[in-house]
Amino acid sequence: TNLYEDIYNIDEKWFELKREGQKHILAADEPPRNRKVKNKFKIMFLCAVSWPRAVDRHGTEWDGKLGIWHVGDFVAAQRTSTRRVAGTLEWENMTMKRPLYRRMLIENLIPSIIAKGPVRGRQERSLILQQDGATSHIKEDDAQFRAALEAANFNNLKVLTQPANSPDLNVLDLGFFDALQGYNNTVQAENSEALIK
Repeated sequence: TNLYEDIYNIDEKWFELKREGQKHILAADEPPRNRKVKNKFKIMFLCAVSWPRAVDRHGTEWDGKLGIWHVGDFVAAQRTSTRRVAGTLEWENMTMKRPLYRRMLIENLIPSIIAKGPVRGRQERSLILQQDGATSHIKEDDAQFRAALEAANFNNLKVLTQPANSPDLNVLDLGFFDALQGYNNTVQAENSEALIK
């Protein structure tokens, strides 16, 4: 088997709704759009992927995508302003700290691996969850994460923190995030709901 088949890469990334000084090419008959942004609006996402592969002897393919989850939530505005009335749902980013990261792994990643990941060889082989060395990430022997894995009968997944200054070890940093940001720049999401979709 391929060593990379046993590695699940996970990382977080800020995606910008609109970049400052961003230029657009317009068609000859296309009117310029008025795009005013008072602040740089961005949303953090947590993403997990693995190596794409055939999952059975019949050649069924798995694309390796486990999921991408936004870090934050929509909250009701407390007061009325010039832009919106009180009670309007607005996006609020959450700070990625260890308890939130651990909760997202337990509530999103583990069920996603069980539901989407290939079943063949899952119980026999040792699987690796590779993360970078950010201070918000869990320790390799995190007791709460281990307990969640045992509760899901998924004991052979271990956490591995990649060495410092080695972005080439995480496939997400090698191009996946750039491709998503490039796609977002071509689609030009107008608000946070569109960026999340």
